[in-house]
Amino acid sequence: MQANFTALQPTAQGFASLWDTGNWPGTSSLNYTPAVAEIANFTQTLIGPDLKIRLKTQQPAQYIIDIVGLVVQNPFAQIASGSAVAGLRAQIGEKIAAWQRRPQ
Repeated sequence: MQANFTALQPTAQGFASLWDTGNWPGTSSLNYTPAVAEIANFTQTLIGPDLKIRLKTQQPAQYIIDIVGLVVQNPFAQIASGSAVAGLRAQIGEKIAAWQRRPQ
């Protein structure tokens, strides 16, 4: 997941961290201070197998996670199963096949 991660009105100097699964890896995604009321940072993190991301904060603040992109190895493997999704996969497959058949 690619996102703009923002801290608003922090009460003290600190950090916030995003990660996918397990214990906190000891890294920060964003550092902040009360001297700056709003601070943002671009971040990338994996999404966990439970389809969640974890957030650890050191000091109270308001946080915004604005997802701007997803990077996937295989888009068909990332989509959940179901009849609606099966139809979507077929449509995407047809569009890819048509694009591959286009005149060069």
